[in-house]
Amino acid sequence: MRRLRSLLPWSWSEREQAGSNRPMPTTRSIPSLLNWFDEQFEQLNRSMQSFFEEMGGMREFNWRPSSLIQETENEYIVKVDLPGVNEKNLKVELREDNLLHIFAERRFEQESNPNAQTHLSEIAYGVYSRTFSLPPDADPQSISAELSNGVLTIRIPRSKVSSQVKQIQVQTRS
Repeated sequence: MRRLRSLLPWSWSEREQAGSNRPMPTTRSIPSLLNWFDEQFEQLNRSMQSFFEEMGGMREFNWRPSSLIQETENEYIVKVDLPGVNEKNLKVELREDNLLHIFAERRFEQESNPNAQTHLSEIAYGVYSRTFSLPPDADPQSISAELSNGVLTIRIPRSKVSSQVKQIQVQTRS
């Protein structure tokens, strides 16, 4: 237990010497410890970068675009940010039980200059799949979808379904 406590940051100045109960004096100051941690982090970062470069880079992974769902008196509106998604890589389906399924894929486009070195890439690539459950008053026959300026807009008209509760007579048997 004493050895585990010597690893805690607030007890670095009390490290034990092997075979002794006396605390070992700390030979590094706080700034030099911080520099050491920075060096270790940079070394780990360089190792991770070279690993991903050898594996083809972290170009593709699942991404989750932002969505917006609105309701008006006449329709439901679903908007999904899909910048960089080509129309041929986009599919909107209405599945059984009023499930609206959106499938999109944003693909990594190889740069035109093969000698260019990438220094930073924060652009996510990959597959997006999302399913929304439509409310009971949605009209599945009149759904429309439009992709404009990287935003997918799906309009789902509301049907004029009566929201009255129907009372059902319960009969008893003797």
